[in-house]
Amino acid sequence: MPMNLAIVHYHLNRGGVTRVIENQLRALDSVLDSEASANDGPWRVAIFYGGRRKGWIKQLGRDLRSIHLTLVEIPGLEYDSLRKSTMPSSTQDLAKDLRLAFERQGFASGTTLVHVHNHALGKNRNLPQAVALLAEAGFPVLLQVHDFAEDFRPSNYRHLVSDASNAAGLLYPQADNIHYAALNGRDHG
Repeated sequence: MPMNLAIVHYHLNRGGVTRVIENQLRALDSVLDSEASANDGPWRVAIFYGGRRKGWIKQLGRDLRSIHLTLVEIPGLEYDSLRKSTMPSSTQDLAKDLRLAFERQGFASGTTLVHVHNHALGKNRNLPQAVALLAEAGFPVLLQVHDFAEDFRPSNYRHLVSDASNAAGLLYPQADNIHYAALNGRDHG
């Protein structure tokens, strides 16, 4: 049965994470295409992002044969420094906006994997706990960390946590349906 994949990132501007997302989609499409049977339909993939997408390869969706790709703008995913005052300002608002956007795509918790890039980078203070709320709602979550606020980004880290004694619990939620991925051994360590 085809799966739904919800990819979450702050933006789709030219850069490292955007290229990682594109490469992941091409790799997944290649695997799905080689394993496809007549009864399988395409996987539905939606990328949920804050609104910026300069440098996104527009033809990617047409190039993918086994994936139906949709881009969905969620203003609350934007960097806090770029958010307008009318955008949602709480963790609960962001989690609600994501759940509603998932529902509009037909992405239910039992059939959708939520893959979040750099959730705890310190660019959006609400995202780490919004992710935890999605997991509480039953969504399986994969958190792929490319950068850490703790690594040479002290202002980002301070933006995320006011009490360092609970930082790990806030930034890196734990549950049976939350898993982590890193790109290299240093980050994994």
